[in-house]
Amino acid sequence: MKKSFTLIELIVSITILSLIILFISQSISNLNISHSVIKGALEKENLQNKIAKALYYDLLLSKNIEINGGKNYSIIYLQTKNTLFDIDNPYVIWYVLKDNNTLCRLESPIKIVLPLYPENFGKVFVSKVAQNCEIFKIYSSNKKDKLLVYMKAKESSPLTFELNIPQK
Repeated sequence: MKKSFTLIELIVSITILSLIILFISQSISNLNISHSVIKGALEKENLQNKIAKALYYDLLLSKNIEINGGKNYSIIYLQTKNTLFDIDNPYVIWYVLKDNNTLCRLESPIKIVLPLYPENFGKVFVSKVAQNCEIFKIYSSNKKDKLLVYMKAKESSPLTFELNIPQK
């Protein structure tokens, strides 16, 4: 009768156990990589949704909209009921900075004039919305009752939506 394992049986069982642990560790590593990729994609999508929501409500709740700009970038001046900084009927500007193409949102209780002067720095709240913005355009219909918004940043899908402006 055998009361103990032989040396070969122990070596075989340790080898099998080592292989199982190796496969499990590789699976866990792949799972962590997948998790980080999915998390990054969800964070980008969440940021795009926040941008779209802020811009949508700025435009929807605006009293007046002025759209200026060039080939790839629009500058939007408006007064809206939408606020990120608890200001009643703030003046808001959306525009793209020349350096690193950063899309910014300015909000202030007083009418904002570009360029900003030092005496207005304390009255204007600046939010960096997106970096590496390739295109930020807003198109108005001939009747001025609809807006088409198109925004494209590097390494992200374009953000596009249409907005019917309510009659005031």
